[in-house]
Amino acid sequence: MLARPLRVRQTNEWQRLHRHGQAVHLRDLSLKFAPNQLPHPRFGFMVGNTVSKQATVRNRTKRQLRAICRQLTPRVRPGYDCIIMTRRGAVTLTYPQLQTQVVHLLTRARLYR
Repeated sequence: MLARPLRVRQTNEWQRLHRHGQAVHLRDLSLKFAPNQLPHPRFGFMVGNTVSKQATVRNRTKRQLRAICRQLTPRVRPGYDCIIMTRRGAVTLTYPQLQTQVVHLLTRARLYR
């Protein structure tokens, strides 16, 4: 589980990211990010019904993404809010493949050191 200060939680923060955030896309994942005024990065995850109709599959994918971001937090540039959005192919990825995709997304966004 990600610690509470490392999560994007407020509705207005999600809306700000969707409206004003920059986007990076891969085949199975997308990333929206925007600067914040905090000394650490924050993450949010969106796994919708289009990814899978089964809640257990969506929840497993979210848990995996949280675990990956918890491991990567020390290497992510501080001061950014990030939302990772999944697409249909993301549920078929193994954990190492998903981790590689997240690192690739953050690298393309120049947020990974």
